[in-house]
Amino acid sequence: MAVIGTLRATSPDGMEELAGQIRTLDLDLAIRLVRLNDSPGGSHPSHCVLTRNRAGQEFQIGSAWRKTIQAAHRQGEEFLSIMLDDPTFATPLNVVAFKNGDGETWNIVWRRRPERPDAASAPAA
Repeated sequence: MAVIGTLRATSPDGMEELAGQIRTLDLDLAIRLVRLNDSPGGSHPSHCVLTRNRAGQEFQIGSAWRKTIQAAHRQGEEFLSIMLDDPTFATPLNVVAFKNGDGETWNIVWRRRPERPDAASAPAA
């Protein structure tokens, strides 16, 4: 996994609003996550992800879902699953944000998913 950004809470409760940066070879985005609802998990996003265009206008570039780790060694730890998309992207960017040990910041990480063989091109058994 590669760290491509950070978030910091900008609201007293820590989850109402977060702001940060995502940087890759092609992206340098200042982002802001704003809470939409209080229900963690599920199919509805917990936050909308906003950024500004070159003219300075803020617009939604994605959504985030508040989730809880189920693996035994980190069970119960919260993270954010974030999906960003824009017509300028070849494909949507899916990343996750995990809280740092300081409790105030989050690391945004990205991992390339292994390619799955195309079922149509797989040899018949």
